[in-house]
Amino acid sequence: MLIATGKEADRTAALQRCDDAVTSGRALEIFGKMVAALGGPSDIIENRKKHLTAASVVRPIHAAGYLASVDTRGVGNAIIELGGGRHRVGEALDLSVGFSDFASVGTLLDGETPLAVVHAASEDDAAQAEELLLAACTTVADEPAKAPVISEILTGTP
Repeated sequence: MLIATGKEADRTAALQRCDDAVTSGRALEIFGKMVAALGGPSDIIENRKKHLTAASVVRPIHAAGYLASVDTRGVGNAIIELGGGRHRVGEALDLSVGFSDFASVGTLLDGETPLAVVHAASEDDAAQAEELLLAACTTVADEPAKAPVISEILTGTP
């Protein structure tokens, strides 16, 4: 975005600015100010555990084989079913639910390396989310061919 908006002309310089913003903590500080400006707590960064509730059930979801693909729409629908998204405008969200620690495509999944971790309000919700997540993911027996993370650069030169 730095290149697209003309703030930087050089991709290397833009990447360095982004890295500096994250590693210095400046990006996190600005995020905290954005939360406060939108009506959230002014101390969200310093006291996130005070403001962000944890799910009642947190457990890994396991699959076998190499993760070959993920249907992101299916993952989104699983989050909606957990209560982390809306079926209709105006429905309340449960901000404690969802998935974390997703494995990357190409990862060998087994009893030690989970596909993801589910955060749910109940064991029943966790079981339903697990079923939906597993349906949204494809695993294969053989390691899939490596695919580039970035398929096309739209601005500037690499």
